[in-house]
Amino acid sequence: MTKNSPIKGLLYFSMQTSKGNFFIAIFVGFMMGISLLITGNEILYIFFVLVTILMPPILYMMGTVNSGTTSNWERFRISIPIRRTDVVASNYIGIIVSMLVVGVPILLAFSGLSSLFHSDFRDVIISLAINYFSMFLGMVLFTGALFYPLDIAYGDKAGEAVAIMSMFLGAILALPILLLGVWLGNKVDMIENVPFIIMIPLSVITYFASYAITKKIYSKKDF
Repeated sequence: MTKNSPIKGLLYFSMQTSKGNFFIAIFVGFMMGISLLITGNEILYIFFVLVTILMPPILYMMGTVNSGTTSNWERFRISIPIRRTDVVASNYIGIIVSMLVVGVPILLAFSGLSSLFHSDFRDVIISLAINYFSMFLGMVLFTGALFYPLDIAYGDKAGEAVAIMSMFLGAILALPILLLGVWLGNKVDMIENVPFIIMIPLSVITYFASYAITKKIYSKKDF
């Protein structure tokens, strides 16, 4: 993206719209991170990864739905001199950026601190981080891949329900892949690596395929 790229402008607007939602994700992430720092509990760490990886993108998607339905932003932004493909690209990039900017720094900070204070936690942190980061990243990508086509079709009427439905459908898609990865891992004694190897490529391919499909749908949509 160039310095004056329209995608950067659209992305900045979407991030500003979702800023209030991000504060919720930051607060919840910090509370869970502090609890993890105190306890070093592995089960809590799973939910900590879930919150920091999945919550910011979901809140971002809900924020973009709200901005469109409450301010007629969809009609406005296609009337200004930007390509509809830029609008779609900014949405898909925004999901990843929200996770990287809001959730990942909290995840890395408290994971590192917890491993310093809890030696038993330190021994399993890498395998836990790889497995559950790959699982929830896959859920994020599957959710985003489902959300924007559904939002174009039903967003005006369903609003936040589209984001919530996409999240559940994303989890439904991710779970069989994770179970397959665990099963294969048990077979070849690579349980730490197989879910990562399977989940990431499939979710990335699905995400890019959804982007290509959504570009075509959005370019033909009437507002």
